Amino acid sequence: MAGTVPANRNFVTPLAAGATLNVSGLGTVQVVPREPAAIDQSAQIVTSPFTTVGPFNKNVDVFMQAFSQPLEFLSMQKPSAIRWTELELSTNKDDAQLNIDIIQSALDSGGYVAVLKPGIYPMDNTTLYIGDNTFFLSSWGVTYRQKQGLKARMLACRSSLATPTPVSLAWTTNDSIVTVTWANHGLTDEDYVCLQGAQLSGVVSGATLANPCVITAVGHGMQTGDRATISGVGGTTQLNGNTYIVTRLSADTFSISNLVGTINSSAFGAFSSNGTFTSVQGEYNNVFRVFTVVDANSFTISLYETPTIAPSGSVTAVRCTRTFAVQGGTWDYDRATNQGSPTNLNLHAITLHYAADFRASDIKCTNVLKYGFNTMATADYVCERIEGSGVAEIFKHYGPIANGTVDGIYGDSIDDCTTVQMREPPAFINYQPAQGDIINLTIKNVNVRNVGGTASGAIVVYASNHDRCVNLTYDKVIAKGTVCPGIRIRNGDTFTVGQIEDLTIIDAVTSGKVTSNYSIFAADVGIKGFKLVRPKFVPADLTSPYFSTNANTNIETMQVDGMRFYNEAWPTGGVGLFVLNGVMGRFIAENCDIRGQSGLGFVSVGGGQFIANIILRDSRFEGISYVVDCRSLANIYRENCVFNNIPNGVLRIQSTAGLVARVYGSGRNTYAVATEALVVIAPATAEVYDWDLRIDPIAVTQLATTPGQYCWSTQAGAEAGPCVRVTAGWAALAAGAAFANQQIT
Repeated sequence: MAGTVPANRNFVTPLAAGATLNVSGLGTVQVVPREPAAIDQSAQIVTSPFTTVGPFNKNVDVFMQAFSQPLEFLSMQKPSAIRWTELELSTNKDDAQLNIDIIQSALDSGGYVAVLKPGIYPMDNTTLYIGDNTFFLSSWGVTYRQKQGLKARMLACRSSLATPTPVSLAWTTNDSIVTVTWANHGLTDEDYVCLQGAQLSGVVSGATLANPCVITAVGHGMQTGDRATISGVGGTTQLNGNTYIVTRLSADTFSISNLVGTINSSAFGAFSSNGTFTSVQGEYNNVFRVFTVVDANSFTISLYETPTIAPSGSVTAVRCTRTFAVQGGTWDYDRATNQGSPTNLNLHAITLHYAADFRASDIKCTNVLKYGFNTMATADYVCERIEGSGVAEIFKHYGPIANGTVDGIYGDSIDDCTTVQMREPPAFINYQPAQGDIINLTIKNVNVRNVGGTASGAIVVYASNHDRCVNLTYDKVIAKGTVCPGIRIRNGDTFTVGQIEDLTIIDAVTSGKVTSNYSIFAADVGIKGFKLVRPKFVPADLTSPYFSTNANTNIETMQVDGMRFYNEAWPTGGVGLFVLNGVMGRFIAENCDIRGQSGLGFVSVGGGQFIANIILRDSRFEGISYVVDCRSLANIYRENCVFNNIPNGVLRIQSTAGLVARVYGSGRNTYAVATEALVVIAPATAEVYDWDLRIDPIAVTQLATTPGQYCWSTQAGAEAGPCVRVTAGWAALAAGAAFANQQIT
């Protein structure tokens, strides 16, 4: 085999044990074992005339990088035990079907299938299918272009042709091992299966008219936090068609809520006839590796968590395509001549569905009606350097997913650029034959831009009612939206109680714009843990906040770590970097350095919303209007922070009557020049518990009368210094017994 890596480009190829690679030019070659092996070949410089790499004692991936000149593959010794097929394709448009036939025949034979000669190769409107133990390699300069005609996917996994097979599951209490009965399954302990269809269902025999609404469903089997969809109820018809969050009360009853509170059914119609509930059992619906083969008709799998109840429902299984690779090539769907229905799978270029233990890399998809590159029902995989141009979406990640790594997504799109989604709404479910939880997905080195359309965001996480997203991480991201946010976290269409767990976004640079002018927007969704590390903000205009949630959002903990922001020109009016509405358990900002001009605030909490705790730690705020503008019930903590030139209040309390904001400090905060430490605006009320909070406790007329409060009085003379609130009023602490001192007037 002979090939070329163009100047300043990369190329990666899997090689089998026994292979030897000779390379000439100027660049680097790095060998990485595909399995544990006694190989330790770090990157080495290639210099003319040539460098020999190998032979390899195990299967490996060889990464090649050319410097300022091309890197040539002079020769490769291939072991006779590994099939190698180097294809000669035609660039004649009349040979589109011939090209399909040649490639498919080679893919059916397995082993290495290589297209190395650059060219634009026409493809008939027929999908190519890749199977087990097949490695499809395309060199730089190879383009596959779909010919004019009926639409078709360009490449898919052979497993996507399979019809799901009904199976039965057996589970033992307090165990994560499940036995699957599947007649003549033909599987080994290296295989993976995708299970679907496990769900609880039962009869709804009662519903109270109260707050919260309590549902009677004998033996429902659900736990607190599960989701239940109710339908067919007579009388209390307001419940029908909705999905609720369950709070288990007993084996036969549960109360219901949405993301921001309990369901008050006091004004609903009286219950008159039975309905039904359904609740997806997500722990059983995913992609699992075969744990042990019991016999020809049964095997075991190991779940990713231990269930609390046995599986129910009509469960099906699909064996996944495994141990394959797709590397290289430009895949041109040619959408101008291939139009079609917006809900058809054939609108996409590459769909790797029901796939496990695979690698896809250095792929560019262009001119695609919908998704350029799409994965679904996947496990234990790596995708690298996926690029899109002229596509509706570059890379779509559908659940279920178990352990995926994506390194490199680039390009632009006319819709969302890249999204993560557990389940499509009914209108688009044809795109997604399998649905389920996403567990452990890391996406890094992303540079995408939305260039039009009606996108939700350049990067979007879509939540769904019954499925979870657990341990999702974005690392090193540039996300730009021209008509949308840079990053958005939201419920999918028609969904209302979606929840994301453990979402981390590291080193993200975002810019964007929507009707409400938000750059990063977490809307109408539940998030258990949300961490932003070293976020960077490029203002889309002069009045938009950096981050906003709406009234339907529920975030248990949000942590902002290491934000650095300084912009003398932004904003022109009053706006907060973080505008928080809905329900939030804790907002934590630490190691931040925020400097700007007089219109800028740091955190603004919307009126009537519940933010339990706002924590500022090890941070500096200088030259901005305010640090916290609170119009809600909240506890505000500050520890080891510096506040300098904050004219409108480090803490600005504007909550409605009856809501008390409590202010706490560690005693290690610094208030520098021209800083108003606390402003409380009627009818708001505040309590203070902070020795270094420097205020005049008499001038701040909206302080509560609760005894035991303390602060640092800024009054003169004997009324200055540490002071406490007693029943009779505020008292300054002189050198003597507490409370036997000067009363502040």
